[in-house]
Amino acid sequence: MVASIQSFLQISSDALLVTDIQGKIQSVNDAFLQLMGDESAAQWEGQPLLEMIDSVDFLWDDFIRTSPSEKASLALKRVLLHVSAILDQENNMVLVKCEKNKEDIEVPEHLEKGIDRLVEMLDAREKKYEGNLTDIQRVLNNTFERIDRYKLISHNVTDVVCLHDPVTAQYLYVSPSLEESSGYAPEEYIGKTPYEFFHPDDLSKLAPDHRNKQKGEDPQGKMEYRMKVKDRPNENGYRWMEAVSRPIMDDQGNVVMLISSSRDIHDQKMAQVEKQTFFDYYKILANKIPNGAVFLLDKDSNYLIAEGEELKRIGRKPEDYVGKHTEEVFDERGKQEVQPYFYRVLKGERVRFEFQNFGNHYQVLGEPYINEEGEVQCGIILLQNITDSKLFEEKLKQTVYELNFQKSALDISAYVSISDRDGIITYVNDRLCQISGYRHDELVGQSHSLFNSHYHPNSYWDEMYSRLRTGEVWHGEMKNRDKNGDSFWADTYIVPFKNAKGEITQYVSIRFDVTQRKLMEEDLKAKNFELDSFVYHTSHDLRAPLTSILGLVNIILMEEDKENIMDYTRMIQSSILRLDDFIKSILTYSQNSNSERKYIFINFHDIIDANLQELRYLKNFDKVDITVNLENDIPFYCDPIRLNIIFKNIISNSIKYAHHDRDYNFLKIKVKQTAEFAQILFEDNGQGINEEYQGRIFDMFYRANEASDGSGLGLYIVKQTMDRLGGIIRFQSVYNRGTTFTLEIPNKPPDVEPDYE
Repeated sequence: MVASIQSFLQISSDALLVTDIQGKIQSVNDAFLQLMGDESAAQWEGQPLLEMIDSVDFLWDDFIRTSPSEKASLALKRVLLHVSAILDQENNMVLVKCEKNKEDIEVPEHLEKGIDRLVEMLDAREKKYEGNLTDIQRVLNNTFERIDRYKLISHNVTDVVCLHDPVTAQYLYVSPSLEESSGYAPEEYIGKTPYEFFHPDDLSKLAPDHRNKQKGEDPQGKMEYRMKVKDRPNENGYRWMEAVSRPIMDDQGNVVMLISSSRDIHDQKMAQVEKQTFFDYYKILANKIPNGAVFLLDKDSNYLIAEGEELKRIGRKPEDYVGKHTEEVFDERGKQEVQPYFYRVLKGERVRFEFQNFGNHYQVLGEPYINEEGEVQCGIILLQNITDSKLFEEKLKQTVYELNFQKSALDISAYVSISDRDGIITYVNDRLCQISGYRHDELVGQSHSLFNSHYHPNSYWDEMYSRLRTGEVWHGEMKNRDKNGDSFWADTYIVPFKNAKGEITQYVSIRFDVTQRKLMEEDLKAKNFELDSFVYHTSHDLRAPLTSILGLVNIILMEEDKENIMDYTRMIQSSILRLDDFIKSILTYSQNSNSERKYIFINFHDIIDANLQELRYLKNFDKVDITVNLENDIPFYCDPIRLNIIFKNIISNSIKYAHHDRDYNFLKIKVKQTAEFAQILFEDNGQGINEEYQGRIFDMFYRANEASDGSGLGLYIVKQTMDRLGGIIRFQSVYNRGTTFTLEIPNKPPDVEPDYE
């Protein structure tokens, strides 16, 4: 033996032995004898180490080539010796360090018998490898043949199969499928414990299971846990697994090893999480809808969720529905009137209906939730109590009736977006894209300031952000701007979502379209202003002639001169005629505003002639030369009442405001008919309209001529009438030279339904 090796043996405190290349022991040191409980080294010399440790599943050539860092994976538990390192190798001599395998480990009492028996069978000092060696090997071989079979099977399944030390739970063997599930190579697990790879929140499941298997108990069920994964950022460092483990026993019932099998259930768990998120989303919606409730039904017509303010109001709880079939919930009347609609939803139909129950009137909207494969996943039912207000019914028609489910429950009736804690958009539904004119990719990654119409003051935004930062739900009406710069109004809820630490992680914005209502409100304000103006001017223009008449009557009562009385009477007549003219204008305005449109065949010659006959007694009528030119004989259909209003007002204006100091005044009327419209031209050489007044001639009660004693309603009525007919009116005027009005009125044959308002 090499002197340096012999010297090292004598001075080392580690248990060492030296073998030749075939594995026969050449020498042992005192520390080894002390470890084994022997006094003489002679009995060890020449002994075959390989026979002592049983060469099953162990090749000497592989052993001597294995690096020190890998020796732990070759733990020779069959002899309770652990080869931890090869210290030197030269001259075909192998220097081996040995130690007790279970040294310094607290062994549970229920494992003592199994370990003691192995020690007893393998104690070379007592057994001398005689007599019972065959029985010892038979017992061990039976145990390890079972283990080998586990290994062989594990190479052909997708589950991760592992063998564990029963005391420490260290991995002794891991099947190749580990790498596919976790990204770790099997050798990275060897010598480590499951405690190093379980998610911290799942460790509480592992310890009790380990203790039960140490006692030899059979598995009581499957354990779900999160396993650490490697180089997979999309899975947040862990992947869900489902495991079952059991003890491996020797022929006397002692636990010698543990085996576990883990199945990948990550996709299944993620689907469950997504489903729960889907449910939570609807619960939020349900509890934000005034006097409403939301139900989700599975494909078998069982209730999945039942939430909402209306349930509380009628004394119902979610548990009265959830998990039950509609057959269990409905009474006989409900089964006849309501349940058939639910079945239609689950078949893929969109439904809308109303019913009465609990003394209330309800409106119900049903929408199937359909996946990308076109399969109905569940039915979504939105219920609303509309007893107290039909206004909500109108809102429901405008915003909820046009349901369009995709992936989110809120797509039923709302424009939905989700943004991160910094306000950057991460999701938008199709309805928001439709109303805003933006594509999905144009919105995701942008801020909601993209919709800012700059209508609201800074205080509006300050109040909103202040509430959201404290985690409160914000609600308000917001004027938005679409891609084209047009405005749309939304009744908006913004809901902050928090994580387990109470930190806001994202915001969900739910918008209901109220554009039509806001436009109606603005139109109503304009009409109220117009009405106030109308009342003011009407009262003024009615009182002025009456006051004049009353004054003249008082003068007449005191007057004795008949000539003066006649003058005063003529003045009274003038005031009465002016008052009559004003009242006629008001009646004409009312007639245009309230009468229904009736479209019949129009003879323009008759229309013009009738108006000229009616106006022939108008002052200065005979001083205006009126000519009429009618082109084409194409049938034209229109509302004759409104057409007469237009002709009468424009012709009378031309006569009233003719230049009476001129020798010649004219009015030319030209009508050209086509299949689409009639173009009507009124051209005169009257007083004309001053340029500074031209922008207001169609306003109510506006008089462009200061000398006029008219009502100020004539051209206003003409414009309103043209709007009712869907026509266009334009004019050109030069002061003191005359005015030309050009009208285009649609031709509406009887089979064409008028659609102008």
